Amino acid sequence: MMPVFGLDESTVERFWSGVIPEPMSGCWLWEGAEYRNGYGGFTVKRRGRTKNFLVHRLSYQLANDVTLTDSKIVVRHTCDTRLCANPDHLLPGTQYDNIHDAIRRGRFRTGSANAAKTHCQHGHEFSPENTKVSKRGYRTCRTCHRDNMRARYRAAKAA
Repeated sequence: MMPVFGLDESTVERFWSGVIPEPMSGCWLWEGAEYRNGYGGFTVKRRGRTKNFLVHRLSYQLANDVTLTDSKIVVRHTCDTRLCANPDHLLPGTQYDNIHDAIRRGRFRTGSANAAKTHCQHGHEFSPENTKVSKRGYRTCRTCHRDNMRARYRAAKAA
């Protein structure tokens, strides 16, 4: 078994020593460095270079003996706890999956006036079937988007 990113055993042990199980939720809380966005960070120095890891991403990779080289793959929390490193609470997926998890759980862009809107400006409901979510997390009404694209096509064809 080759450790993730070629990390030696002492580094892996140092990583796991920063994780404290929380008995009530089942989360394994990261006690080390924390980024401003609330996620845990772990730093490794090798050969004069520094490599920073997101704790939950590294935890998933170590526990499942995989290396997620595709930058489009994100590691999602099923527990919604950013400092959780419990591999049982982590799932791989896309940013699209992650955003839809947040919408489904009612924690998408909390405090935003737009997040509270249930309908677009033309009265169409923001249902899962009628909502397009961009990679950056913006919602668009599929009906309005389709109508706009048709109008642009007709205008281009007429010109």
